[in-house]
Amino acid sequence: MEQRRRTHELLYHAEVVLKERRSSSGLSNAELPPAVRAQALEQAAAALIDAASHSAVIECSPAGAVVDDWRSYLREHADDSAELRRLSQQLLPGGELSVLFDHPVYAPQAASGAYAAGSATIASDAQKLSLEHCLQRLKALLNELRESSLEW
Repeated sequence: MEQRRRTHELLYHAEVVLKERRSSSGLSNAELPPAVRAQALEQAAAALIDAASHSAVIECSPAGAVVDDWRSYLREHADDSAELRRLSQQLLPGGELSVLFDHPVYAPQAASGAYAAGSATIASDAQKLSLEHCLQRLKALLNELRESSLEW
């Protein structure tokens, strides 16, 4: 249950950051231009969503499993359970939520772990997904996974 609480905490913090971005977008801040502040808040939310995804993979993995890099773990262990398979279908390349982690604005840079600068919207070929949409979709997916695992 501890891992589930951590996942919820990270998702909640991402929601708070995104609400702060919306509520403070019209406020003036002498130290930070509004566009820079909004982008920094959005990147912070993306980092929290990435951390929540890592936590969710740990939550869905067998007890004691070592998950250093959630992407690699999903690639290697997607067939171990239905929950991991669903997560990999959504989060890895080709999945609905993969655009979040593949987009250069929100994807951590390999060398530094920092986030790149860019626009506030995630663009995919077929649609544009907002960070809020990705967050809500991830929360819904986790609820579905938890419900299905309780049924078994």
